Formats: sequence, C-alpha cells, structure tokens
Amino acid sequence: MQRSVSRHGRRLPTLLPSAGLPTLLASAGLCIGLVLAASAPGSNTTTTTTTATSGTRTTFYVSTGGSDLNAGTSASAPWKTIAKANAAAQPGDTVVLSGNFVQQAIAPTHSGTATAPITYQAAAAGATLDQPGLVGKTPYMAYFGGRSYITVNGVGFTNSNFVNAPVTNKGVVLRGANHITITNCSFSHVQMLLYASSANTISHNTFRYFVASYVNPSTGTPDPNHPITAGDMLNVFGGSNGNLIQFNDMKYAGHSLIEIGNGFGGTNANNVISDNTLSNPWYRPLALADDGGGTIVERNLIEDANSVPTLYSTVAGAVGKLSTASNGVQVAGSNFIFRHNTLVNNTATYGVIDLGSRWYTDALHPNGVLVETMNNQIYNNTLYGNHAAAAVSFVVFMSQADVTAGRSIPHLTGNTVRDNIFWGNSGTPYSYNGKTTYTSLIYHAASYAPPWPSGGYNGNTITRNDFDTTSNTNLIDVAYNGKYTHLQQSLSAFQSYAAADASANLSANPLFVNPASGNFSLTTATPVPSLGQ
Repeated sequence: MQRSVSRHGRRLPTLLPSAGLPTLLASAGLCIGLVLAASAPGSNTTTTTTTATSGTRTTFYVSTGGSDLNAGTSASAPWKTIAKANAAAQPGDTVVLSGNFVQQAIAPTHSGTATAPITYQAAAAGATLDQPGLVGKTPYMAYFGGRSYITVNGVGFTNSNFVNAPVTNKGVVLRGANHITITNCSFSHVQMLLYASSANTISHNTFRYFVASYVNPSTGTPDPNHPITAGDMLNVFGGSNGNLIQFNDMKYAGHSLIEIGNGFGGTNANNVISDNTLSNPWYRPLALADDGGGTIVERNLIEDANSVPTLYSTVAGAVGKLSTASNGVQVAGSNFIFRHNTLVNNTATYGVIDLGSRWYTDALHPNGVLVETMNNQIYNNTLYGNHAAAAVSFVVFMSQADVTAGRSIPHLTGNTVRDNIFWGNSGTPYSYNGKTTYTSLIYHAASYAPPWPSGGYNGNTITRNDFDTTSNTNLIDVAYNGKYTHLQQSLSAFQSYAAADASANLSANPLFVNPASGNFSLTTATPVPSLGQ
C-alpha cells in the first residue's frame, strides 16, 4: 500500500507499490535493475573532503572494465577489483566504484580516523555489488571487522542468487566495528548485522526482500516458492551500543525488518531507531529483545505487518503451512523507550504491540533462556486502522516442560503504556483464539503461569490513553491448572478492577486532520491534545 504520514510538519517517504511473491521471485536481472535504480539518486552525494593526518588524500577508482595493473588513481585508468582498493586505502582516501561487481566485497584493510575517514562511494553511473565475495574464507558483501571510521555512500547491494545462497553467505557485517557510516545505499535480498559494534550510523538507505531460507521441508531443497519466516533484515546484537538507524525505507523480510537483540540475553544500550518507514506485509516490522538499555524507538511509521501472508511457518506442528501469526512490534526484552510512532494497517495475532515473557529452549539452549519483558516505556504513539486481537497485549507463557524443569515464572511487569491513541482498529480472523473481537488491551496467560491478582495490572501502568471504545477495553484470557477465565471488561470496569495501575484513560474521537491520507495530526478541536504521536 502507498501512504505518506505527516508528523510534526514532515512527510515520511511514500513507499513503492505493494509487491507480493511475483516481485520476490523476479529474475536476477530485475533484482539488479532495482538496486541500480534505487542507488542512483545517492550516487552523486558529496562525500567528506577531510584530509588525512599525513596531509595527503588519494582518490582510487575501481571499475569492472579496469585492470589491477593500472595506476587506479584516475577514472581513465581504474583498477578492476575492490580487493585492490581495500588493501590500498588509507585514512582520508576515497574509493570510487563503477559497474556491477560480482562476488566481490568491501572489506578495508585499514581504519580511517575521526578527521580522515575512508570513503567508498558509487560513481555517478552507479555501482552494485552482486553476491558475496570471499573475505578470508567467508563470503561477505561488506565486512568491517574491528574497523572504524569508514563511510559507504550510494552503493547498491544485491544477491541475485538469493534462493540458493548457503547460510554461510553473509551480507553486510559490522563486527567489533565503530563509527561506520552506511548511507544512501540500497539493499535487495541482503542482511545487515551489527555485532558488538557501536556508534555507527545507518541512514537514508532502501532495504527490500530478505528471507533467510527458501528450503522446502518436504523436499529438503531450495524452492523459490517456499520462503519461510526466518531472517532479520537488520539485526543489532552482541553488545552493540549507541548506534543510529534513521531515515531508512525498509520492506519485506522473513522474521523482522529490524531486531534489536537476538533473544539470548545481553545488553544493547542507547541505540536510536528513528524516522524510518518500516513496512512488512510478509511478517513483523520490528522486534525488541534482550536488554535495550535505554534504546529509543521514535517517530517511525510502522505498517502493513502480515497484511499479505507469504511466508511458511517454522513453528512445530505448522511447518509447511502459510504463516498468519505476527504483530507490528514484538517486545521480548526490557528497558526500551517506544514513543511518537505511528502504527497503521498491521495485522496481529495478539496485540499490534505485543509484550511477552517466556522460557525459550532449543537444541543449543536445552536448559532454557529466560525472556522477560520489564520496564519498557510506551507512550505518545498512534495506532490506527490495525487489525488485531488488541492494540497492546501482555502475554505470559509457561509450559509443562518449564514446570518439570523447575524453571521460574517469567516476569512481565514494570511496563508503562501512557498517552497513546488507539483509534479505528478492528479484529482479525488471524486472532490467537480464532475470534474477530477486538479489545484495546489483552492480558493472556497460558498453561502453567498463574493469573495476575486483581486490584492492579501486575505493576504495568496503563494511564491517560485514548481507547477505541468504552465497551471492549480489556480482556483477561487465562488458562491455568485446568481453569479457564475469559473476562471482557468495559473501560470503567477495567479501571476499577486494576485501580492500582490503571487510571485516567478515556475513549473519545481524537479528531485527526485526515487519517485516510495518513495525516494523524490533531485538529484544534481535539479532546486529547497531549496524546498520540
């Protein structure tokens, strides 16, 4: 779907027309064409002209029509391989790339400095890297291992062999890297990973189509018609702090467009994810995991989650079936700040924003990893026109295996939901319980997690929100030790039942300027002038 959203006098970029499986399965030539077209606007962007410490600054040229026997210092005598430039570039140098480079990688041997970064820039005619090239023994498209002060500007990255690409293929990887700037680039069928990397900037890029695997479980072989729910398009984890992810346009991914953390613990602190357009019709736009350490998510447009189910499930019992389970934002961690965002047209099994706590086990973690969602702040967001069981859900899960193993009950507490607008939302047939009833809030506990006591909302503060309706405000849906509780509460009943944690909520038409065109500014007549984005 195409939409631009006005916020604080600024219009977010309008997305490309929706594309389903036919676009995903476009030929390699079309994929490359997409990347070249997307990267061309950034190819003329001015790069730094800072001088290296030594007082010299060299511009190297690399072209697919060149030769490594050339001098490489003029457009008329370029080198042929990026590897040649990787070895040569020193602080303050610029590498100008031209053409479609197949199985080559940007992987500088040296770091830049704060006053003299190394820059890789596309020539005016454009530059694309197609398929990973070897860095040591591992294939990458760009690798920054222990490097700092590198800028990549206006380059296209694509993988025309995405269906058959082995899992050892890497996209763009920052590992122990700091002060790397990637801007005005385009990515198609490519993943970006930031591992133990800090103070990096990922801005003004276009990302499209990343699914980690196309292996059909019935045949055990890659199948272009069988993308699965796996793969985060941009993943920040492993102790990555203070990174800025801003003004990117991201669409179509297997597990999420952006994930902070990886669900196995650790802290990724003080990152900022702002002003991005995050649209994932195939699955989930955003996942917030582990300890966010004050990470801020703000002013993003988050839309279209699972609006066009395309991926096949990896969940036991549902493998090989089309997946319809998702959410707009999955919160499976602590200490995140989620504010001033707009969430539109997302389809969610539980809440559009889903806060969940549980034990996670797999073959690598047989003793379980405790996932707890605590102390997150969710405020001044606008949720409009979504299709879900709820706007916000609180889900605690504990299995018989967890009880048998003596595991503790996962905590879901200390979260704040305030000053948000939930308006014009409705139910979905993809709801977790198969019903199409919508409520503003859901508290759901399954199997062996005891229910929260009445009188509060388990230490989760719910205040000053504008709910869609006064009749379906909160649903308590708990199964515990063979007893099932299904309690639908009106606004007044909810605030009385959870009085220690819920207060001053209301239900009133917020009077948006023009929600149909994506303008969620409030008119002067609004009854809730301080709420929403």
